[in-house]
Amino acid sequence: MKLTCKDIGILLITWLCMSSSVKSQSSKSFVVSEPARLIDVLNELSTDNNILFAYPTLLINEIEIPKSEFKYEEIDDLIHLILNDFDFEVYNVTDSHFLIRKGVEKIASNQVITGSIKDAETGSPLSFATIYVPDYSYGVFSDAEGNFTLEIDNNNYDKFLVSYLGYKQLSVDVTTLMKNPHIRLNQNASIIEDVTIEYLIPPYLISKDGESVTLGKQVISSKTSGIFGNDILRNIQLLSGVSAVSDDMASLRIRGSNAEGSKIILDGIPLYNVSHYYGIFSSINGSFIQKA
Repeated sequence: MKLTCKDIGILLITWLCMSSSVKSQSSKSFVVSEPARLIDVLNELSTDNNILFAYPTLLINEIEIPKSEFKYEEIDDLIHLILNDFDFEVYNVTDSHFLIRKGVEKIASNQVITGSIKDAETGSPLSFATIYVPDYSYGVFSDAEGNFTLEIDNNNYDKFLVSYLGYKQLSVDVTTLMKNPHIRLNQNASIIEDVTIEYLIPPYLISKDGESVTLGKQVISSKTSGIFGNDILRNIQLLSGVSAVSDDMASLRIRGSNAEGSKIILDGIPLYNVSHYYGIFSSINGSFIQKA
């Protein structure tokens, strides 16, 4: 069969028309005739195409799509085209189920964050505050000036906790910390119940230079009251480093010295004879002595 130029032209025109028809059938158009909320557009797509979307309502509720037209072949292409200008991630859970969420900003590995931790009201640095991951696997302390250096490895950490005694604990995600590493903590004021502190005065008080010992009332009156009554010299004889000339003498020998070398002063007045009844009892009434 011999074809003329006219036949060839007719065949070429027919082929072009068929190609254009196939292309128009495979390519679809979605038109937003006037500015509309993104949530309304997604609802329309869901109804017309029998698909379902899962998303946080607060995330997309206030977003508006301007008047526009989208060319697409598959429905998932259209969804990506509509959300392309927003910081969203779209996951095809199934052919008819789509998950929309806020995009996660990736952080380069081995980054170092240098910041500071201070009081939110006064701006004073908080020395040795802690900043750590919730599972306590990694953390650092601030220095004396409240500064810290934190290393981020391979996007392993999503958030950090910052704590300091007397302040409210603060949770900071890594993205926020990268943008603003200067942390401010608020004081955690709390009312506690009254606390009573009791202190028992020791029976012996040693001077700072170690050269003198002050005896309390319980030592003066308790040791020999059953034998010699409230005899202050007899009580002092029982202390370490002090002895008597003999068991029946009330005189004192301090660190091996003679009894005559022990000087006794009562309210600033020297006493030269401190015993009676042949030296067996002291002549000082222990009931009037508060300390010795």
